Amino acid sequence: MSHLDKILSVNLARPKIQLKNISDKPSVKTSDYVSKIVKAPIKLALKKPVPFKTDNPIIKTIKAPIKLTLKKRVSPTIEDSNAPLEANEDEKIILLASAAINSVESDKSETKFIELKKYNIDVMFRRAGIIPYFFDEKTDEYYFFFGIDLNHNELTDFGGMVNTGENFVDTAVREMSEESLNIFNCTSDAVIEAGKLIYSVDHSMAIILLPISFESESSAIENCNNICIGYASAKKKSVGKIENSNIMWLTGSDLKKLVLEQSTAVPIPASLQATINLTGFYPSLYKEVRRRLEPHFEQQLTL
Repeated sequence: MSHLDKILSVNLARPKIQLKNISDKPSVKTSDYVSKIVKAPIKLALKKPVPFKTDNPIIKTIKAPIKLTLKKRVSPTIEDSNAPLEANEDEKIILLASAAINSVESDKSETKFIELKKYNIDVMFRRAGIIPYFFDEKTDEYYFFFGIDLNHNELTDFGGMVNTGENFVDTAVREMSEESLNIFNCTSDAVIEAGKLIYSVDHSMAIILLPISFESESSAIENCNNICIGYASAKKKSVGKIENSNIMWLTGSDLKKLVLEQSTAVPIPASLQATINLTGFYPSLYKEVRRRLEPHFEQQLTL
C-alpha cells in the first residue's frame, strides 16, 4: 500500500497510463510547439461517458475521471445531523448562514471523507473547490495540482464561494474551469462519479479530490509540466480575469510536508523550476485548505 492510500484511508484505483503511438491519431493543428505532439481528442470511457471540455490542445488528451472504490464505505444517509438529505429553502438559508459563522469559530473544524456520489449535493456549503490529482505506477507516486494565488502567493485549490442557485459541485467545477483557464474543465456529472469529498461538518468548506489520467507516451513529470505549460500559454492569450500566477504540481510526500509540518522549505523540483521559471521553495498552502486536509494526515498517515 502506498503512503497516500494511508493518507486518505482509501484504496484509490490507479489510473493506467495507456501508451499510444502518436501516429495512430490525427495531429491537432496548432502553432504551439508543445502542442504539436498532442493527439486529437479520444473517446472517453466512463460508465456514462462525459468528456472534458477544453480549448487547450495540450489538455485534450486528459481522460475523464475514473471510478474509484472506498476501502471503508460510508452510508449515503450521512450520519451527522448537520447534513440533512432533504432541505427546504428556509433550511438551506439557515445552513448557509451557520456555515459562514462556524467557519471563523474553529481553527480545527471536524472534517469527513466520503465518495462524492454517496453525498447529497444539495447540502449547502459556504465554499467549494477541487484538487486534481493522478497516480503514476512507474514512480509509485501521487501528483497533485494547485494554483498559486496571484494576490497572496499561496498554493490553493481551484475553488471559491458558492453562489446563490448553485450546488457546491457546480461551484467547484465552475471555479476550477475559471481559475485554470479551462486547463481543467469537465462536467459536474463526471466529478460526482469519480470525486472524493473532504468536507467540514459545519459546512464551511468542501474540497473535492478529482482523479485524472493521461493517454501519453510522456512520463508523469512531463505530463505534469505540460499542464503548467498549457496554463502559461492560456494565460498569455486570456483577456479575462487571471486569479493564479501559475499552476504547480506536488508529489504526495511534498504535500504531506506542507500540510503537517507547515514547512516553508520544500524545494521545487528542478524540472518544475525550469518549466515555470520559478526557483527556490514551494509557497505555503492556503490555511483554509491545509486545515481541512490536516486531520487526514494526522490520523491516518504512517510512513
